[in-house]
Amino acid sequence: MTPLLTFNATRHVSLSLTTVATGIAAIATLATLTTSNSAAAQTTQAEPVALPAVVVTASRLPQTLSDTIANTTLITRSDIERSGAVDLPGLLSGQAGVEIGSSGGRGQQASVFMRGADSTHTLILLDGVPLNSQVGGAAQLELIALDAIDRIEIVRGNVSAQYGSRAVGGVIQLFSKASGTANNRSASIELGTQGHKKASVNLNLSQGNIKYGVNASRTLYAGQSAIDVGQSVANPDKDGYGKTLLSAYINAALTPDFKASLSVSDTDMKLAYDNDGAPSPSTDVQNYHKAATLYQISTQWQIAPYFKNVIKLSQTAEKAIGSNNNVYESTSKDKQTQLSVQNEFSLGAMGDLYANYESLSNKVLYEYIDPYGGPKSFVHEKRQAIALLAGWQGKQQGMAWNLNLRRERADKETINTYFAGLAYDITDNFSVKGSQSTAYVRPTIAEKFGFGSVYAPVLGFNPNLLSGEALNKEIALQWTKGKMLVRVGFFKQESTNQIEYIPTTKSLVNLKQARNQGMELHAEADAPWSHGKIKLYATKQNPINAITKETLTRRANASVSATLLGKVGAWDWVTTFTYQGDRADSFFETLPPYSKIPKTLKSYTKLDASLTYAITPQANIGLYLTNIGKANDQTAYGYSGTPRGAMVRLNYKM
Repeated sequence: MTPLLTFNATRHVSLSLTTVATGIAAIATLATLTTSNSAAAQTTQAEPVALPAVVVTASRLPQTLSDTIANTTLITRSDIERSGAVDLPGLLSGQAGVEIGSSGGRGQQASVFMRGADSTHTLILLDGVPLNSQVGGAAQLELIALDAIDRIEIVRGNVSAQYGSRAVGGVIQLFSKASGTANNRSASIELGTQGHKKASVNLNLSQGNIKYGVNASRTLYAGQSAIDVGQSVANPDKDGYGKTLLSAYINAALTPDFKASLSVSDTDMKLAYDNDGAPSPSTDVQNYHKAATLYQISTQWQIAPYFKNVIKLSQTAEKAIGSNNNVYESTSKDKQTQLSVQNEFSLGAMGDLYANYESLSNKVLYEYIDPYGGPKSFVHEKRQAIALLAGWQGKQQGMAWNLNLRRERADKETINTYFAGLAYDITDNFSVKGSQSTAYVRPTIAEKFGFGSVYAPVLGFNPNLLSGEALNKEIALQWTKGKMLVRVGFFKQESTNQIEYIPTTKSLVNLKQARNQGMELHAEADAPWSHGKIKLYATKQNPINAITKETLTRRANASVSATLLGKVGAWDWVTTFTYQGDRADSFFETLPPYSKIPKTLKSYTKLDASLTYAITPQANIGLYLTNIGKANDQTAYGYSGTPRGAMVRLNYKM
């Protein structure tokens, strides 16, 4: 059995570190010249100010979390640290409407299902840069290191009008520490079961009008067998990984009205995995060497009190080298360059408006050598997408609105999408919100142009594939009072022209019609009796193939997550209860007639907990327990779930 996303790629970029260092030095020098030379400006730091919960992903413009019309969740840096999560899939698994699929546990290829959509139909962004691959269609969640993340915003439902292709189930936007306000230095070490070891250093500093930082970490994990040997034939050895992160940034206020920033991040990962049904399980040694690099330079110019211009230029590169029994097998590269020019206008009582131009170009190279003597496969293709988009949001006399429009052209195909939402405050605390939106999914370069004429029958590319489309409607009731928020939402989503793989012909076609409807509950409030907070998420849905009426695979009809946070003296604790219902799954026979064999992933209830003790105001030690009850939280048939584990983290902040 191959991993869930066999052809996920990894990034590597052509810009040299020398170029980046030169750019950072230039910005720092210019910023220093524009900074006051007074001693007070150099030594005095402002007291931290508590800011309201403000998000930008839902509409591309700042708004308070309670005012968002689309169902939005904010995960702060404090939430990340208190959760004890060691990777992004683990952090996301407890969020409403978010399901994670993994091909074998921590470090293995992971995918995300939102609102019942396919695993490649959720868009992942890092500081506005899309991370979804043009080879496999999904982002490589296992590559993303939480050490460099300041906060995460999750928006559910169709938001292609704001962000383009693949935003059907929603958008998960990660904001690096380059976009945050942290001014601290910290270091931590971790030791845990399954051979988990990690060391990290985070420096986020400011001097006058300059903010800069460096984040570095190294993780080693011995792991477990990725394949469940009770369900499949594979090498029962441990499939672990080693991952290194290095990121740096500098932000400078060159004048009171003009800011510039430059950031770079690089992740390197070596991962072992299993191959289901390998001819010789005792020598089944599968390895990936992945590298991911992102560069971004941006400017922000307040041209007038009512007019701001934001320009972002980014380049990402992914590279993955696969081997089978230590013999080279495949190389995939996915390079992407994005230019975004956004003009924002403040219209006073009439709200805020933006108009944006985006250009996104991709280059994909894929090479495969059959270790059993078959023909070599090779592809090198390009794509460019040009988009014009605009948005308008505002609130007046209890009525709020949000309208987004997008027109994008790529592969000689033009697609128009929209998001239209309204909200009305019935009382000071009670409001009703509704929206209708469309989305689309362009075929990946690999799906549309294939992996070479020799392997076309096997890998199934189809140059005639059309973009899939989706329509989402939802309505929600929301009650807020102080720090208490309760939102109950009802949604219905229909997708057409989805790409489906036909195993008997080994081809891709626009055939699948999907439908999902359900409800979501999001509630959180302070818990005075625990000096903390309580959070409750619940989802009830029915994702089906609209033609066959079959339940879509690896998606539960019901899921619940409840988290209780508390604090007593120097002790800080978090307990999370997660329930996931039964899920349909299947696998295809590897030999003719390539039949589809249905399976069921059983429901499970999982308990995680953490306990942190503040040794001093600067130092703390934490104990983090995962899957305390040894629940079988298998997310894909044939692959292992999460083992019961424990981790100790010692953290020091200056």
